[in-house]
Amino acid sequence: MRFSKRSFMRTLVGTAVAAAFATTALAQQGGTVKIGVLATLEGPFAAGGADGMRGAELAIRERGGVVAGRKIEMIKASSDAKPDVAVNSARKLVEQDKVDILVGPL
Repeated sequence: MRFSKRSFMRTLVGTAVAAAFATTALAQQGGTVKIGVLATLEGPFAAGGADGMRGAELAIRERGGVVAGRKIEMIKASSDAKPDVAVNSARKLVEQDKVDILVGPL
């Protein structure tokens, strides 16, 4: 199945917005909601990854950078369209950056 850029952006933005609304339970803990966004930022698919990042930034901006009274922080990572790089990037986002939500196509 092949995604067009428009479908990819809709999916990414929709997922980011849904994830942002799903953090209501975290609001009781206070602090910042960290969202890790994983996309292809290098190589032949970099244009689609950049579009996805802009879509995620737009979704956060439309919410005013706040969800359930907590500031949203977006942390970007690249998958390079390679499974091993995607796993390492996801692991870094979760273990080192301590993201609450991880969004990505791979």
